[in-house]
Amino acid sequence: MVQPASHPRDPRGGARGRGHRRRALPQHVRLGQPEARHRGEGLPKGEGNPQQTRDRLFLRPSRPLGGGPGGGPEEGLRDPPHPGAGRPGHGGPLVLASGEKEMAEGRLILGKEALDLLRASGLSVLRTEEALDEAQAVEAAQAVGYPVALKLSQAVHKTELGGVRLGLRYAEEVRDAFGQLRRLQPTGPLLLQEMGQGLEAFVGVLTDPSFGPVLAFGLGGIFVEVLEDLSFRLIPIGREDAREMIEELRAYPALSGARGRRVDLEALEGLLLGVSDLVKARPQLLEMDLNPVFLSEDGYRICDARIIQAP
Repeated sequence: MVQPASHPRDPRGGARGRGHRRRALPQHVRLGQPEARHRGEGLPKGEGNPQQTRDRLFLRPSRPLGGGPGGGPEEGLRDPPHPGAGRPGHGGPLVLASGEKEMAEGRLILGKEALDLLRASGLSVLRTEEALDEAQAVEAAQAVGYPVALKLSQAVHKTELGGVRLGLRYAEEVRDAFGQLRRLQPTGPLLLQEMGQGLEAFVGVLTDPSFGPVLAFGLGGIFVEVLEDLSFRLIPIGREDAREMIEELRAYPALSGARGRRVDLEALEGLLLGVSDLVKARPQLLEMDLNPVFLSEDGYRICDARIIQAP
């Protein structure tokens, strides 16, 4: 992926991104051992820094639906299958299964395969089934339990592509939604998933060339898009690191119950530790985006995941 050296403005594009100032360099990115830490002012020059890692994780430019000049690091993720397809107003498919940029660096893992990998590692994920046709989608919805969500399986930015249908309560709604999404993704299975509830959060991992794997955590929505409220640690982390990553967020009062029900903080610590342990055990995992993760008083559930694994 492209590593930007400096961005005076948020490069995500669109009205919300223009003129949006970034948060300053995190105060420090900490190793799992308390005696080993790097502070922003002490980073060796020319060897990368946590701000660049942060940029790569959370300020990646978005590519227009039709591609073209100025595409960001995701270029190739949704290459149109024929000229004109994928542009606004075009009725053709919007996505393909490949991601050329990511595949050049490693294997891109999406959808149920990514969630199954996380589940096998002991992490909690939303129940997700695959469906190749309307009949399978209805059968999966009945097995999962209504209401359900139906999603594309071969795209990273499903919502931006119009590739998500939420709150489907009846078989007919599932059939209609399947037909709509099948026009965006003509081949391969679609994902049928139980609905998630709670605060939306994300967990990210990126392998920095100088510091190694970096773990990031934050809440979704305004907390990231406007306040850029993020916490970072170098992997591996311990339970104290996980607790500090949670408590140092400006959004911590929302987690601890200041505005209603508090989330299960012990389970959230377990999520951060579990991701750290997974990356430590499987260093071939180069990148990981778990987004959204639903947090509640009953624990956490991972809704969607994107993983890049070394060849």
